[in-house]
Amino acid sequence: MGRLLSWLLAAGTGLWIGWVMLAADESVRIERAAAACGTVAKALGSTVRMVSPAVGESLFALHDEWSQRCQESIWYGFYSENQEPGEASEKPAATVRARKSRVAPEDQL
Repeated sequence: MGRLLSWLLAAGTGLWIGWVMLAADESVRIERAAAACGTVAKALGSTVRMVSPAVGESLFALHDEWSQRCQESIWYGFYSENQEPGEASEKPAATVRARKSRVAPEDQL
């Protein structure tokens, strides 16, 4: 059972990395990479909501914030080109706004 679980985890991780890397646009790659954070927030909120609805709802509401923070971390780690964190703070937020409104990030800066 342990080997099967390990194999499934490795296969899932490999598929996720492939899914992220297949995106041609950096904003799509960032969004796809951060999807795991959002999924964890949703799953955690849904699970806790069974025991405590109020706490579960507050965790479920953190989905957007966790996704935003994860996207910022990915952007700073891979795309910031050695900028200080305060210098490039608009880029990740613009990327998130662009994905929600389907407008190019450059148009929103």
